[in-house]
Amino acid sequence: RKSAKIRTQKQWKYFLAAVRFTHVPYGCGLWPAFWTYATGVQWPDGGELDVLEYANDIASQTSLHTGAPNACRLDGAKVTRAGCPAMPDMNGGNYECKTAYPDSLGCAPNKLPLQSPAEWNIEPVTFVIEWTEDF
Repeated sequence: RKSAKIRTQKQWKYFLAAVRFTHVPYGCGLWPAFWTYATGVQWPDGGELDVLEYANDIASQTSLHTGAPNACRLDGAKVTRAGCPAMPDMNGGNYECKTAYPDSLGCAPNKLPLQSPAEWNIEPVTFVIEWTEDF
């Protein structure tokens, strides 16, 4: 199968990114993803944010991976604040983002129900991520 990887040599400390997907390939053996990570440090110490990630036929999960020097735990009360849809940690780690496979998978706060790749293709979606000095 043909494969593509789009990567930039440019780095940003803060950014706003918006990506509109009108078709996401899916099926056995495919792993489409849109993610960010720190360069110049061993994974996951610099952090990784998976905005869109499918493995085979598994529904998409947004997740955050951090290593020991930058380990963090999200505040579950803020993630699921009043008026917002519930966003349980799909990795079952109580919003602990430290990643050390196979025991610690990182945190994966996601709105339910999770969408399958086939469902995203029926109704295209735009993913937006913003990183500022404050959040």
